[in-house]
Amino acid sequence: RYGASGIKTVAKDVLPFATKANIIVLADKSTSVHTFIEQLSKSLKINKNVYIIDSIDDIAKLYSISDCVVCAPTAYMTYEVIARRIPCILSTPLDFREKGNFEYLTQNGLALAGIDSERLVAGINSILAKDEDYKEFVDFIKYKFPLTDVKNYADFILSQVKPRERKIESLDEVNIPVATNNEVNESKKKKEDKSKKKDKK
Repeated sequence: RYGASGIKTVAKDVLPFATKANIIVLADKSTSVHTFIEQLSKSLKINKNVYIIDSIDDIAKLYSISDCVVCAPTAYMTYEVIARRIPCILSTPLDFREKGNFEYLTQNGLALAGIDSERLVAGINSILAKDEDYKEFVDFIKYKFPLTDVKNYADFILSQVKPRERKIESLDEVNIPVATNNEVNESKKKKEDKSKKKDKK
């Protein structure tokens, strides 16, 4: 979604944590990302703790072993992560849809903002240390996502959608043609007449 440059920018802050945890990088088959991650890992002497993956076929397995996910604020990715009750740190949004998702999740305590190096590093430190902020954060996610069945995910997400700012009071406000009773009756009569003619034949 963010391309090679986005992954590299985040990797510079995330990879040093490989001295404390294993890091998995989803490279999306980018040769430049592979080269960059490998070179940076070797220079930091952490290459044994950094894993590069191209396919997302086993994404469910990756979620199951993850203590934290750093990702773009795209709807499908963030809700997959949060619904699994995994702490999520969001990078800078690119468009108005991602901006809305980013603001909703961070302002409601469902994700951490990692829009700059300082906040990204602070978020990862808190998660790895499992400090009080981390515990409060995770407890809140569990409270907001009391889900045990994947079939319930969609229902929960829809329940979180903000209502319209102004309700439509009548159909006159909507540019949709509405049939009157007379028009409905005339339509029924025409159908009945056609059916009678067919029966006679």
